[in-house]
Amino acid sequence: MTRTKGHRSTARIVYPSGVKELTSDLSKDELMRRLKALARAFQDMEQEEETDQYEPLALHLVNDMFFKHPSKDVRLLVACCLADIFRIFAPEAPYKTMETLKCIFRFITKQFWGLENVESSSWKRNFYLLENVAMVKSYNICMELPDSNEIFVELFNVFFTIISDNHASKVRTFMLDIMCPLISENDAVASELLERILVNLLDSKKIENPSAFILARDLIKRTASSIEPSIQVLFNSILILGKKDKTELGPYMYELIYQLNQVSSNILLSVLPQLELKLKSNDERERLSVTKLLGKMFSDKDSDLATQHKPLWNCFLGRFGDININVRLQCVRFASQFILYHPYLVQDLTEKLSERAHDAEESVRQAVVVSIITAAKKDMTNVTDDLFNVVRERTLDKKWSIRKDSILGLSHVYKKWYYSTDSTNADKVKLAWIKDKILHMYYQTNMDDKLLVERIFTVSLAPYTLENKERMKRMFELYATVDQHSVRAINELLKNQFMVRTHLQGLLELYEQESDEIRAKKMFTKLIVISKCLPDPTKAQEHLKRLREVLDTDQRIRKFLQIIVSPSVTCKRAQQAVKEIMKKFGDPANPSAMFETVQKLLERSAPFTIDSEAVKSLIEYVAKEASGQGDEISGEAEEGALVRGLQLLQTLSVIFPATFKSEETYNILIELLDSVDDMVSSAALQVLINTGDDLEASFPNSAQKLIPVLQTRAREGTPAEAKRAVLCLNKILADKIGAFKVLFEDMKEKVSLDNDDILTTLTTLGLIAKCTPEHFSSPMKNVVAVNVVKGLLMLDSTEGTHSKGIWCPDDQVCLETQAKIHAIKLLVHWLEGLKANAGGSGSSTIRLLATMIKNDGDLMERQKIQRADMARLRLAAGCAMLKLAQEPCFAELMTQDQFQLVALLINVSHVGL
Repeated sequence: MTRTKGHRSTARIVYPSGVKELTSDLSKDELMRRLKALARAFQDMEQEEETDQYEPLALHLVNDMFFKHPSKDVRLLVACCLADIFRIFAPEAPYKTMETLKCIFRFITKQFWGLENVESSSWKRNFYLLENVAMVKSYNICMELPDSNEIFVELFNVFFTIISDNHASKVRTFMLDIMCPLISENDAVASELLERILVNLLDSKKIENPSAFILARDLIKRTASSIEPSIQVLFNSILILGKKDKTELGPYMYELIYQLNQVSSNILLSVLPQLELKLKSNDERERLSVTKLLGKMFSDKDSDLATQHKPLWNCFLGRFGDININVRLQCVRFASQFILYHPYLVQDLTEKLSERAHDAEESVRQAVVVSIITAAKKDMTNVTDDLFNVVRERTLDKKWSIRKDSILGLSHVYKKWYYSTDSTNADKVKLAWIKDKILHMYYQTNMDDKLLVERIFTVSLAPYTLENKERMKRMFELYATVDQHSVRAINELLKNQFMVRTHLQGLLELYEQESDEIRAKKMFTKLIVISKCLPDPTKAQEHLKRLREVLDTDQRIRKFLQIIVSPSVTCKRAQQAVKEIMKKFGDPANPSAMFETVQKLLERSAPFTIDSEAVKSLIEYVAKEASGQGDEISGEAEEGALVRGLQLLQTLSVIFPATFKSEETYNILIELLDSVDDMVSSAALQVLINTGDDLEASFPNSAQKLIPVLQTRAREGTPAEAKRAVLCLNKILADKIGAFKVLFEDMKEKVSLDNDDILTTLTTLGLIAKCTPEHFSSPMKNVVAVNVVKGLLMLDSTEGTHSKGIWCPDDQVCLETQAKIHAIKLLVHWLEGLKANAGGSGSSTIRLLATMIKNDGDLMERQKIQRADMARLRLAAGCAMLKLAQEPCFAELMTQDQFQLVALLINVSHVGL
């Protein structure tokens, strides 16, 4: 660089004390030493000192000898000296020409590149240069220069390029101290400089250099009022005049608007109203871009834009009904953010989401569900009942994918919040309907719906991942609080899983029982049956054939499958076995069709929730409820948690009888038999009937406690208790013939109306004859003929029940009529045991029953029986004949007239009959 003529003065150059002359013939090292001395001298000078004598020295430093010196250290020292010269000469710099000032500041700007490397040996001197320039605001001088924007653009470019995470906060502060006055104290910000600032807000630049983004953000915040007019001019030229091509930022217009709104929303006060026109543009791409922008701006966590710009918000709401599907989708996808962060907008949003939930496009309806569920999973506070109802409606959508997202989403919300310690009682009430809605889906005919409900039951309603006690507590509470339709759905769900498990068990048994040729034929039939338990049976058959091929050759997989279908398998063992099998069929992250079929099959068959320990825990919960010590259950069904718990036990005892076979479980059941509540003891007895096979042989201690209780009930209990007691004895006793013989001999002489326990006696004798016909058919025949038919059915010894009509309440039926009804049941039980018309017993009994029906319940036509009693007897006779008709050997004995007699009973007008 050559200095201007005005700077070529012959004035003698005066150096500070201790500083030697700076000449061009000095070596680098010597020049460095002298420049360091000069720099120290200038650093120590104050503004108040007499500095005019150093003006020739200041002019001497503006020389190509220094500016173009090959050593960057020399150049840096010169820059530091120049910075100090501006400080000590302030407010009047010794440089008078614009060209000189321009050269000096461009020179200093280049030295700022040295700030990039914080590990550099010259870092401290670079930092001093930055600090000095910032403190003095030296660059403000350039505002008077005609080419000042070139200097500023170059300076800003250096700062935005070199700033990084390695720099201390002071570096950013000093940079801002330099840049801010160049904007706030200037008349206007040139477009080139503005673009250099704004470009750092773009996401691509933000990722590339986050520190530059922060620097630009802070710069805009500190100069918001000054930079706003320039930003307005820029966006006006783009939005209104359409001059996108005249600026590199044109394609990033909407992204910049979003970022600027994040930095300082006031900057865009005059820009945002223009977006309303863009929302109504005929260009679909334009509308989509603006919708994305406004969706982000309105939905941001701390945004209050919807309040400040109500017309723009209303215009945005209108885009929910846009003709373009992509625009509608964008609107719906932002809904979750609105719900989470802007509760005051939920009411406006609910109406729009309800409309879009009925959109003709499947993807829009699905997006509505996903948005609401996403918000509810994060925080359900702002998710209103109306929004939940939108999702509830979509559970019945015609498209499976939407039904799936709706039901699965609701299950996730229920699982996360219903048992959360953060949820209030009001929250639980708000979610209580979800479990019923999920279980009602089991009534859908589509197999995919059924399998989804089964998976949700295992994963969310009674999560298999929980420990046994907590899992059974969840199941007990679930069963106790859902409606009757859901109870039936749970029962059906468990039965269907048991059925699939049974089919698989039969399939595996073929490997042990049959030869290869016979097995192949039977196995094909089994595979067809199993495929009908899966979606798309035709494809499922193909996959099951491949599964069979694996089972044929891989004994390890066959062993794991045998573990799964084993009645005594634990839940954890079943889970491990499923994992091992699934490893054989692929990667769960990228499942094949075969993988999915096998997975669905195992999910339907593996007992993930019920095993012996789980059943024991469940019985303990029910026992506590029976004793009145159970925990309070919110929202329990009308019949009460105890009734539902007993029903659940009975259901599980039918489907998982092996899980009840433990001494601890049996002992709890035996204790429940002593309950003062007949309902509890009856249910416990029924569970023992369902699960007590070989109890005496396997658990003699429990049997020793149970058998005397059952024998007492068979003699002295109610008819219902006696019935269950005999059935239970028949199930658990190793020598039931001996025990029944003692009961039979003891009770056959008591078939008389003089016996207070006549109803119990008749019940016990009838069931003994049914359970062991080969031993008691002959002795029973004499009892039937003498004691039952002649001694009861043909006897009319009491006056009967007085009633105004043909029916009366159960508790008003006289003992003789009740005895006759039980006598009829005894006849049926006896014949059911015989299963043959031995000695004409079946024919004579059928004639007796037909005569009773024909005579309106008055078998002997003595006209001593009251109308209400006759109706009861006629009903009992009709039911008995229908029962016998179910046995082929007796059905063929009935004549057409006898069938008609029974059939015509349906014409009786009274509802009881």
